[in-house]
Amino acid sequence: MDQGSPTTTGSNLQDGDNTKSFTQSADGTSGDSIAGQVTGVVTSAGGAVSVVVANESTDIDAESGVSTFDNNDDQFVGLFVSNGPLNI
Repeated sequence: MDQGSPTTTGSNLQDGDNTKSFTQSADGTSGDSIAGQVTGVVTSAGGAVSVVVANESTDIDAESGVSTFDNNDDQFVGLFVSNGPLNI
């Protein structure tokens, strides 16, 4: 019996189509934007108090903060060949 280098053979058979269905979702939120009426209380020296209610807004553009999210997909479909040891 020859004790030289071992010889290996193998085959990989695929029968049919490669198919993958995947659905993914993520939630993202940002801060609230505020525009419109301003209300405040002003006190002056001597304890005088006045209330300011101003609603003089016109052509307002309000924008909230930026929202980001990450999604990943690492699924695999089909025949795969890898370098490294083969364990059977």
